[in-house]
Amino acid sequence: MENHKISRLLDKYLNGTANELEKQLLENWLDGIAASGSEKPDVNLEKVSRAKKNAMAAIRPTRKVFQSIVLKVAAILLPFLILTILLWKTVGSSYQEVVESTRVGEFKELLLPDSSFVLLKPNSSLSYQKGFEKERKVTLSGSAFFDVKRNPDKVFSVTADDSKIEVLGTSFEVQTYSQFPEQRITVASGKVAVAYKGNSVATLEQSEQLKINKQNGTVVQSKTEYYQDLKLKRLVFDNADLKEVAHLLTSYYDVQISHPDGTGLGLSANLEAGLDLEVIMDVLGSILSKYGLKIKKTGSKNYEIQ
Repeated sequence: MENHKISRLLDKYLNGTANELEKQLLENWLDGIAASGSEKPDVNLEKVSRAKKNAMAAIRPTRKVFQSIVLKVAAILLPFLILTILLWKTVGSSYQEVVESTRVGEFKELLLPDSSFVLLKPNSSLSYQKGFEKERKVTLSGSAFFDVKRNPDKVFSVTADDSKIEVLGTSFEVQTYSQFPEQRITVASGKVAVAYKGNSVATLEQSEQLKINKQNGTVVQSKTEYYQDLKLKRLVFDNADLKEVAHLLTSYYDVQISHPDGTGLGLSANLEAGLDLEVIMDVLGSILSKYGLKIKKTGSKNYEIQ
């Protein structure tokens, strides 16, 4: 760029009359001088120095403003970020789901967050929210005995299929295997309120049992003599259908039992769960013989009731 043109641009730049294009041309020229370090322009060096200072002064405030904006945004967002992390740790941990399960033939003793005791029976699962912060609520599949720690301010509830069992402090068993035609709730002590599909159906007391037909929703309330043994590791069936007994044995011993349908039998037994399978089958055979039926072994783990 010619020296006289540079001199005019410097004057306009310094007195504030240069347009944007002229400013850009001069700033590019100044940058070129700084980069090469060898150019000796025949212009007023004092003006060049002042122009450089003005150019740098125009840049610095922009950077400072940008940095200031970044810091302000960070100051606003940081508390929200910290709060989000704390909420995630607190709420996330409180509402973490815990799932306990048992295999075929396995019993598991559990102590819930409120110190209630559960005996989870074979081939079953129990889930609940960690901590019981807001409610004492569990969901059951299979069978379990509950000894609930009393708390008059917080109801303990069990959801099992379409049923909901609520107590304040009592002991009871819920049997709700998916293969069973009926669901059973049996009370060992205290009182238990039972609702089915949102409707209250019964309030049970000690030794009382409620059977709920899963197909039509009919309920039958009766007494049972086995209520004291529900907390033990035993194989108990009381006035049970043949299909129910067969599925119960499948959960306890991993066997397959074929049987005739619609027999209408009411079978009862209270046996030690650790007994050998052959002993269990002999006992069942003796019970069935009273009804003109017998058990035939058709494989290592297969039986047929005829």
